[in-house]
Amino acid sequence: MNLLEPDHSVCRWPSAHTRDWLASFLERAEADRNVVAVIVIGSAIRPDVASDDLDVMVLCRDVARLREKAPIEIDLRKADLDCVEEKIRAGHDLLIWAVRFGLPLLDKDSAWAGITRRWTNRLPVPDPTVALERAEAARRRMEKMRAIGDDEAFAELEVSYHTHRARASLAMSGVQPASRPELSGQLRGVGKIELAVDLERALSRRMHGAPAQPGSANHPRPARPLRPADDDNPSQVRSSQGAAIQGRQASRTNTCSSSGVSIRRMS
Repeated sequence: MNLLEPDHSVCRWPSAHTRDWLASFLERAEADRNVVAVIVIGSAIRPDVASDDLDVMVLCRDVARLREKAPIEIDLRKADLDCVEEKIRAGHDLLIWAVRFGLPLLDKDSAWAGITRRWTNRLPVPDPTVALERAEAARRRMEKMRAIGDDEAFAELEVSYHTHRARASLAMSGVQPASRPELSGQLRGVGKIELAVDLERALSRRMHGAPAQPGSANHPRPARPLRPADDDNPSQVRSSQGAAIQGRQASRTNTCSSSGVSIRRMS
């Protein structure tokens, strides 16, 4: 069994309470036969970038049996061991990110090591249609928050909206999206300057408490269901996304589609 101290992997902790909870959880996970691996992911493990929360992936034999309640600053995600590789093959963005960047704190029988060994050199690009669907969902919630005057929730959802648009655009460009603070640099690297600026402004507004106003130059535009507004090859995108949609629809008939990954929040 491989077990590491959290401080060996996490670059920045949201709080001392976060560190204490994760250390306690690892002790429980080590004794829990249902838990196979615990992997930290997200910007908190990426050097030289900002982060304000901690993302943790728990690999389980049965996700329904994991009933941990994490602190609000920990985003706890669960994945079914029997479904992980099928989900990776289908372009599941979170699991692809975990294989590429994640750091295991607990890995019983080297199960996660085996998965990363099999996939590291042949990871698919994440399915961009998923990110675009999330962007559209975030945009709809943004409008509701604007209507009721909840500026804090609006600013958070605006960041989520532009983050998902950025991830979709990078995937369409054949680039594996990194953590959120790294996305604008990646976008600039592939010539998606407008998307980079949109994300940077949204992050700045959230930090300074100044959400966009209706009709302003920075007001978020509706997410397009098929492709971002700045995509350079719409026919190719429609073709690849159509295949991805068909693949996801087919996967809904198998046992992994309902229990493969449980996501409480995607940031």
